[in-house]
Amino acid sequence: MLEQAFQESGLEEIAEKVLAGERLSADDGLRLFRTPALNLVGWLANVVRERLNGNRAYFVRNQHINYTNVCDRKCRFCSFHAREDGPAPYVLSIEEIRERVRQALHLPIAEIHVVGGVNPKLPYSYYLDLIRAIVEERPGVHVKAFTMVELQQIREAAGKPLEEVLAELKAAGLGSMPGGGAEVLSDRLHAELFARKLRPEEWLETSRAVHKAGLHTNASLLYGHRESLEERVNHLVRVRALQDETGGFLSFVPLAFHPEGSQLARVPGPTACDDLRTIAVSRLMLDNIPHIKAFWVMASVPVAQAALWYGADDIEGTVLRYEITRDSGSGTRRELTCEELVGLIREAGREPVERAGGTYESREAVENRREDRSTCAERESQSHERVVIASRPTQQPSSSGHTGLSSIARRVESGERLSAEDGVALLRHPNLPELGALATRVRKRLNPGRTVTYVIGRNINYTNVCWVQCGFCTFHRRAGDAESYVLPAEAIYQKVEELLALGGTEVLLQGGLNPALKIEWYEELLRGLKERYPIHLHALSPPEVLHLARVSRLSVREVLERLKAAGLDSLPGGGAELLVDSVRERVSPRKARAEEWLGVMREAHYLGIPTTATMVYGFGESAEERVEHLLKIRELQDETGGFTAFIAWSFQPEGTAIGGRRASGYDYLRVVATARLLLDNIPHIQASWLTQGPKIGQAALHFGVDDFGSTVLEENVITAPGARFLIPLEELERLIRAAGYEPRRRNTRYELTG
Repeated sequence: MLEQAFQESGLEEIAEKVLAGERLSADDGLRLFRTPALNLVGWLANVVRERLNGNRAYFVRNQHINYTNVCDRKCRFCSFHAREDGPAPYVLSIEEIRERVRQALHLPIAEIHVVGGVNPKLPYSYYLDLIRAIVEERPGVHVKAFTMVELQQIREAAGKPLEEVLAELKAAGLGSMPGGGAEVLSDRLHAELFARKLRPEEWLETSRAVHKAGLHTNASLLYGHRESLEERVNHLVRVRALQDETGGFLSFVPLAFHPEGSQLARVPGPTACDDLRTIAVSRLMLDNIPHIKAFWVMASVPVAQAALWYGADDIEGTVLRYEITRDSGSGTRRELTCEELVGLIREAGREPVERAGGTYESREAVENRREDRSTCAERESQSHERVVIASRPTQQPSSSGHTGLSSIARRVESGERLSAEDGVALLRHPNLPELGALATRVRKRLNPGRTVTYVIGRNINYTNVCWVQCGFCTFHRRAGDAESYVLPAEAIYQKVEELLALGGTEVLLQGGLNPALKIEWYEELLRGLKERYPIHLHALSPPEVLHLARVSRLSVREVLERLKAAGLDSLPGGGAELLVDSVRERVSPRKARAEEWLGVMREAHYLGIPTTATMVYGFGESAEERVEHLLKIRELQDETGGFTAFIAWSFQPEGTAIGGRRASGYDYLRVVATARLLLDNIPHIQASWLTQGPKIGQAALHFGVDDFGSTVLEENVITAPGARFLIPLEELERLIRAAGYEPRRRNTRYELTG
């Protein structure tokens, strides 16, 4: 299957080079950046990643200290430096730095990362004292400090040759240097964005001197602002050339630009597809740098986790107190625990390795050697293992599959239906690029072309009174509660008018199961809306229909017939959660059983009312239970053909009665890919960017998703627990285009309208 995909994408020659271990050219790099086939690029990057580092994924317990934000370079992309309309200036005293180190002494920190602004008022002695203070407070810790730009200022403050300065910094305790300050090695961008910093050639020359002095460094690339793809590739080629010469770069770190608070605040910044592609192309081009880091602080945790299958083998570290970039509310965090990092790595199917500071040897091996706990024979064994960790090649993934996916791929390619066992295997398959490529084949078969649709709609939650009180819901209120409400018709009309003013066509009307509202209330509301507005009413989930049947003493069919006559156009798929009664009994014991939900949908389809189908996962259910849900929907679709689309989203545990841990973006991508592959009779798969965030929502377009859902002018049910992502129309279309697709507006019937 992948052989054909490489041929169709025009990447066959590059794939042959990668599999043969040949070096890629700058033209190859540009083609990799420009191809829409993100998962094929990721698959190739994973070949190189596993060739160099096997299944290991590294992390470090580290602490960041940003000693000053006073900086005279004033780069236009920076929101960290002090200015009149921004952060107040500060310089940490040596005693304050000591105190920060002391505050973390209870944590087993292996590496302290020190960077700051270029402050011309700081004397040379400050930098030496800073390093000495850290190693005095925490003996044995690895100090990674100062970018090449800072090093230039330190040398000027010292008034000494660079070689002498480096020797004194090393004597004070400097162990290695980070790769910041390179930004993009482009004279054009240097003049436009960071003219007071080192010129590209100066950055490279300084790095050369640092390597000659016996210090390892990282290299980095700040991407997603105003650079061209050609400039990105040229940057990678220049870094590669210096590595050929010195071998001093230990890892490469693609850094996603954060525009918030900078002079480039109107630049939208990179998307998830850009993040994953940049990491993947970096791995493919930098064949001589052993490690690629997914810096979760700037790329986001979900993207960094996914990147472990797109070329990255290092997910950074605990990152205690990082202050350089601002948290934009886009899913980035400023600290992770060791347990969280290990969990992310293991969930992705990788082997977590806690590395020692300044090296990619395991921390355990280094500490054993340092403490002399081993015999000579054991030391020899450990030494061999350290070589293994650094360089052991692994068997390359075959082009037909990573771990047993080849037989499923053959059946998908021939159009055969997949079984329950296949579905479980897909949900457990760790290799995201393979899953995404396979799901994309089916997506193209069902929806040819490069169109991704969306609808302008509004969710109107007409009441939050609900007697069911599901354990996963924070929206419901009891009748009589101070926060309970039932929207009057005029308030609903006003919301619809606001939607129409924005060119909207769809109202998603849902609410709680309110015993006070009988069918006559709904009939009056639907008729009133239809009489006044040219709007599609996508209204009332199966539990609401069942509730109406009970309180109005009607059959489900009678309820649907009356609602349709009043103006109901289609039914949303809410209330399905998981169509497994053992799960439903645990999370929503008062709600409709699985067969009842399916029964409402069956009646709706026979009455000519189209519906969507949904799945809420992340309740601790098994892969088998997820597949059972999908196959029940597929079976009903075989019978009726009434489902227009399928939407999956993860349980949002914040503030709920049952609590728990939120499912990851990595899990979501596997779920939607599996859904696309199993639901061969449902034409559309919709992204749930509302719960996953715009980055993972966009990435889903490469995992079988062909629809970006609604602009969601308003939403109160899912967002109540903490799914807080809402994006404007312009950003929605940008995300689609940045994924390599063309956005098209549709109506609820999936007819193109613009």
